[in-house]
Amino acid sequence: MGELTFTVIGVFRERVETFGLSDISETSVIIPFTLMKYYTGIEVARLLDVQAARAEDVPAVERQVGQLLRRPASGRSEYKCNR
Repeated sequence: MGELTFTVIGVFRERVETFGLSDISETSVIIPFTLMKYYTGIEVARLLDVQAARAEDVPAVERQVGQLLRRPASGRSEYKCNR
């Protein structure tokens, strides 16, 4: 990835058809947030993809992630959910 070398530990594949609306593409690389922060020095994530084990778990997972994102951090946090 650029001048950095990483070891591939897995390949992401959508479980359902997204009709081209996925944020993940063939050129996407998924790395831990802490690693991104280490290399870039930036503490901002513009996109956070979250997966629920079952469709019926989505509302609960959405609520829990929303609670985590709303915790006081810098006072500048914004949260928007797109299903």
